[in-house]
Amino acid sequence: MEPKLITKTEDGKEVKFYDEIWKPMSEYPGYWISNLGRYKLATSAYDDPNEQILPLTPSKGKWMIGYVKGYNEKGELIRYKRPIARMVAKYFIEIPEKYKNIPMEKLKVRNIDGDYTNNKVENLEWYSHAEMYSDEVKEKMSETMSKLSVSQFDRDGNWIANYESIHKAAEQVNGSRNTIWNVAAGNAVSAYGFYWEFFKPEYKQGYKLDTSNKAPIINRSTEYEFLTEEDIERLKTEEEIWKDIPGYEGYYQASNFGRIRTLQLNSTPLIMKASKIGGYYRLNLTIGKKNRSYMVHRLVAMTFIPIPQELLDQGYTIETLEVNHIDECKTNNKVENLEWCTREYNINYGTCQQRKAEAMGIKRTLFDLQGNVIKTFQSATELGKQFGLLPARINEAIHGKNIGALSNYIVRNWIPEYDTPEYNLFK
Repeated sequence: MEPKLITKTEDGKEVKFYDEIWKPMSEYPGYWISNLGRYKLATSAYDDPNEQILPLTPSKGKWMIGYVKGYNEKGELIRYKRPIARMVAKYFIEIPEKYKNIPMEKLKVRNIDGDYTNNKVENLEWYSHAEMYSDEVKEKMSETMSKLSVSQFDRDGNWIANYESIHKAAEQVNGSRNTIWNVAAGNAVSAYGFYWEFFKPEYKQGYKLDTSNKAPIINRSTEYEFLTEEDIERLKTEEEIWKDIPGYEGYYQASNFGRIRTLQLNSTPLIMKASKIGGYYRLNLTIGKKNRSYMVHRLVAMTFIPIPQELLDQGYTIETLEVNHIDECKTNNKVENLEWCTREYNINYGTCQQRKAEAMGIKRTLFDLQGNVIKTFQSATELGKQFGLLPARINEAIHGKNIGALSNYIVRNWIPEYDTPEYNLFK
């Protein structure tokens, strides 16, 4: 393969140079590496008619070279893989003076623009493991992400939107910049129910991404987030009403069905996913650098339900009031199931106290670490008194949390079998 001769004028002088330089990899006889991030199998740099430019293979987001080192005792080929970025740096980039006392194998190689597919020598640099977590490197990575454009695709590979930076993409899907970057870089398959790719000019309306070599996105669609089968049937005959969330007009909306969506540029609004904490749905709303976490039911109430005048007259405000689930189902965030209320009303509502009392009244059985029954207590309160613990700590121990005073015991909710003579938990 003949290198391309480039003519360039620098400081008034004509300079000629080859655009690709090949160097032999001394530890891998027959293999050559170039400053443009390619490698080949050949006998010389440029004049081997039988040379083979070898393909790179992705692994954990990085492009790897593969080579054969020989045969094992069974006569099978011994194959090795190395990151091509590291090999290019090794043969073309001198280690900076400040790293001279650090062995090369302990140094790392960074892709300056954050794109692991760009392994040209000018896009690589050495850095130390200690710097990996330094504020300077984190700031540089953040700066890189602010400049990298990404494209978003649905589960079928259809183009959805382009974003001028990973920051913007993360804001629109209420996600993490690092997570989206990892997908675009090839470290992960998908994120937030979408495929992500570093931007290319051809990524636009009508473009379809080839997903044949990608793992399918399963159960990550946000189309029916928060909806039951009954809700989906209702939507066939009822219209879902969307309104801007107060304070987030033009950015986020809530619906009367208890869903939240983000209004993103160049695309239709996207239903947001949420985390389940303590049985309730919670998510983050972001505008610029301001990020705040909300319970979904509270956002729906803020958007659709006026605070009763009676509560306002008593001096209550939106900050001091709570939102109650009328049917006591924490995940049913439809407007008709929510109401503004006081803290006292909320904790005494419906069967709340009854359920707490029943939970405290369940018998608890104490075992030794060999699984032998020690004693059955009438409640978590009774067992807690034995060890100087609150009932809540007993319940945490039952669910696997390590409680110091109970570290030499096993606690379980009582069942009749535990009263069987010589019963053992592990038999």
